[in-house]
Amino acid sequence: MEACGAACRAGVDPASPEALAVVEHLEAMRPAPEDRAAAAERIEAFTDRRVARYWQLVGVVNGWPPSPDPEDAVDAWEWYARALRAHGPPR
Repeated sequence: MEACGAACRAGVDPASPEALAVVEHLEAMRPAPEDRAAAAERIEAFTDRRVARYWQLVGVVNGWPPSPDPEDAVDAWEWYARALRAHGPPR
C-alpha cells in the first residue's frame, strides 16, 4: 500500500489519471484482473479505523515492533477503494 499511501498523502485525486496509473500498476502485480467495484466493496468492508487501532494497541501490549500509524494505513486503503470506484472495470 506504499503507492496508495504516497498518493493519498500527496493529495492525488482518486479520480485523476495519476490515480489510474497507481491502480493499473497494482493490477499488473495480480495474476488475474479483479472487478474494481468488487475489490472496492471488499476493501470498504474490512477497512475500519477502530480495528487498525486495536491491532496497534495489541502490538504495544505484546511488545511487537512499532507498526505504521493505523490512520495512514486506513487512509491509503480508503483512497485505493475510491480510486477503484472512480476508474470502473479493469481495461
